[in-house]
Amino acid sequence: MLNLIKNTLTLYGINGYNNIIESVIKALNAYDYYFDIKLILTEALLNAFEHGNNSDKNKPISLFYNFDGKYLNF
Repeated sequence: MLNLIKNTLTLYGINGYNNIIESVIKALNAYDYYFDIKLILTEALLNAFEHGNNSDKNKPISLFYNFDGKYLNF
């Protein structure tokens, strides 16, 4: 049986995005892929803030992820 990990995190602005990334890595116990996940999520969150939200810190940025033991989706 697979242990499916699913979560949704929300942040406003970019303050604290590093904490969000750290919490994802910790929840997934994905320390072997720390650099890769940090790079992917940093780019995604910063682009969402700048381009999606026009740098408006009052608009939410939602991060959805799930991991089925083999595949990780953001």
